[in-house]
Amino acid sequence: MKQSCFLALLFSFYFSYSQNDSVVISQSSGSYEAFTLKASSSYGKLVYEVNGAEPNKSSKEWKDSLVVDKSKVISFGLKINDKVVYKQTCFYLINFKTTFPVMSISTHESNLYDPRKGIYTRGTRAYQDSTGYWKNANYNKKWERKSRIIYLDLNGEEVVNQNAGLRIFGGMTRNASEKSLRIIARQTYGEARFNYPFFKYRSNKKYKHLILRNSGNDAYKTRFKDVLSTQLSKNLDIDIQEFQPVNLFINGVFRGVYNLRERIGQHYLKYNFNADIETLNLLQGRFTEDHGSNKSYKELREFLFKSNLTNEDNIDSLNKKIDVKNFLDYNIAQIYLCNVDYRGNIRFWQPDDDGVFRWVMYDTDLGFGGSRGASYNFLRDRLSTDKIVWHNPQWSTLLLRKILENKKLKHQFVNQICYSLATVFEPDNVNRMIDSVKTVYKPELMRHFNLIRGDSLKWEKNIEKMKAFSKIRPKHLLKHTQNQFNLGDNFYLDIEIDSSKNGVVRINQNKISSGKFAGNFFKNIPIPIEIKPHPLYKIFISTTENSNTLRLSEKSENLNDNLWIRSLKDTLQNRSVDSLKVNIKFDYIGDSPWKNKVKINEIGGLGENIDDKWVELISIEKAQINLDNWKLVSLSEKALLSKANFKDVHLTKLPDSLLSKTQKESLYLLDSEDKLVDSVSWINDFSKNKFFIERPLPNNKFFVILEGLGTPNSFNPLHIKTIDIAYNEALRAKFTMCFFALLLALAVRIKTY
Repeated sequence: MKQSCFLALLFSFYFSYSQNDSVVISQSSGSYEAFTLKASSSYGKLVYEVNGAEPNKSSKEWKDSLVVDKSKVISFGLKINDKVVYKQTCFYLINFKTTFPVMSISTHESNLYDPRKGIYTRGTRAYQDSTGYWKNANYNKKWERKSRIIYLDLNGEEVVNQNAGLRIFGGMTRNASEKSLRIIARQTYGEARFNYPFFKYRSNKKYKHLILRNSGNDAYKTRFKDVLSTQLSKNLDIDIQEFQPVNLFINGVFRGVYNLRERIGQHYLKYNFNADIETLNLLQGRFTEDHGSNKSYKELREFLFKSNLTNEDNIDSLNKKIDVKNFLDYNIAQIYLCNVDYRGNIRFWQPDDDGVFRWVMYDTDLGFGGSRGASYNFLRDRLSTDKIVWHNPQWSTLLLRKILENKKLKHQFVNQICYSLATVFEPDNVNRMIDSVKTVYKPELMRHFNLIRGDSLKWEKNIEKMKAFSKIRPKHLLKHTQNQFNLGDNFYLDIEIDSSKNGVVRINQNKISSGKFAGNFFKNIPIPIEIKPHPLYKIFISTTENSNTLRLSEKSENLNDNLWIRSLKDTLQNRSVDSLKVNIKFDYIGDSPWKNKVKINEIGGLGENIDDKWVELISIEKAQINLDNWKLVSLSEKALLSKANFKDVHLTKLPDSLLSKTQKESLYLLDSEDKLVDSVSWINDFSKNKFFIERPLPNNKFFVILEGLGTPNSFNPLHIKTIDIAYNEALRAKFTMCFFALLLALAVRIKTY
């Protein structure tokens, strides 16, 4: 007996390191037409189970081959001395054409449906409360069962195959017959992570948790509403859960179209935002702790209770506690969607106790007309000081109410509503997104409706309801905003940007991503605008109205300066007209006649603690050059060159403020007319105590970074060597010419004799 146990352990150890050849299976997991599966092992007997159960010593013995003519999970076991020492599970998708990846979950049926331990069933100890909901049901408990996860990519090839934990996921929707699921990678099951890039728009390739969501309250309406809402919202400054629609199979049986989602948790924050699990705080609802502590958030609430936010010092403190733009964007998205279920689904986090809080969009199934129509005044609910409906207790509206006591932040909020209605939630944009998502889901949902549950006509009608909502919601929300804040009339703002690739324009801190922006704003609310040209470009602005429309924070003559300005922060103020057009143009400053004749040759004194920085210029044509009013310009500063004439090499000291401590740096040389003579960009190497950059040869376009002080006010070593070679070659040529001239003279003299 002891000997057989020893042999079993020995084989188990051996096979853990030689799994590739212990069991030979003719087909790996994947998508197929019907086929005959063969399997064998030269080490022992093969046993197997189908559709969920793990193989054990009593499992059915494998007989050479099996016809696989429908989708199923097959788990093989290698039995030696009456013990199963190795297991391998495959999922075969048969005659199932799909445009989605496929997720297969297999587990023993009792883990799902056994009355005593099944997580998918009500169980024997459940009872109904006065509202009709079942209490103490199995599916409401935080039970976890071992399962096998196999993921087939769009090519039908296996990319994940591992054991994992399986739980029921969700809140009230756990009571529905069709449930959302959560899968967890744990070391105790074999692997601590799912190592695959499940989501197209994430660079992350590691996941601890994944959610298989049936779309919650939208499960039998569109089955993608939360996906749509979050994909729209991410175009504002809001954190979201990414998605990937999949076809789900459980124990080889098709269970329909589900949305694979990221789970909001500490690992989501670690892998997406580089947050430290040891220090981050993740909260939900009022201040329930999901991870970390709610101490700093309670301190934030206390600060808001006691502070007068009309005091700008308090606003500075507020900006250190929350990401104000993210918070306003989050609330605007919820208000636009009329998501009355937001209260129980608030998710927010900070990287550590001293970091700013950010909000994450989560569970918007009741939005987009799901529970309230497009004309419903949800803004009023969100700003009410009293609880007037179930979804707006005072604690849930406190932050927004207090923040909007500040005039600037109220203006920012109003302008952000206007901006979002003109861009992200603009009806044509929303309808394009709806059509795009519909196109992705439609082919797969038709099969889902046919085999699982649903009606294609009702599905189409529910989509049309969302489109109808999106068409009229902006008009109503704009009116609600006007009434809520006692604003005047609105006007139509039209901004056109010529050569938008040469600069950046931001409205209310939002980057305009194309050459045109238009939307409705309010006349008596100033609109912040920032115009930032790229290096070597300057700004020209014109409006249809007088100069009072654009209030410049810089001196007006800066706008007409030939030298570009780094960033122009202004305000658009319209008090009279119903339509305002603003034209913005970015123009190249132009090339100097000295371009390619004078060059930046070397920059020295670079390093962490070096004060004496200098730049060396070189004249290619060795002509006399007057540097009066020439400038050196960086991304942060400009400096006039000293008045001087030079012919070969000129050295000038750089002010400390001209070059920054950033990793990437650029320097531009401009002539007296502010035209470009030369430029250089480089990556600082602060690992060196002292370093310099030089152009090896004057005609080289590239620079090299070298350690040391450099060679100020002299030709670079390679340049000197090149000059020496050229000089020697010229001398040799001159000697050769003289030699042949002498020979020719001698030949002539000999001939005359």
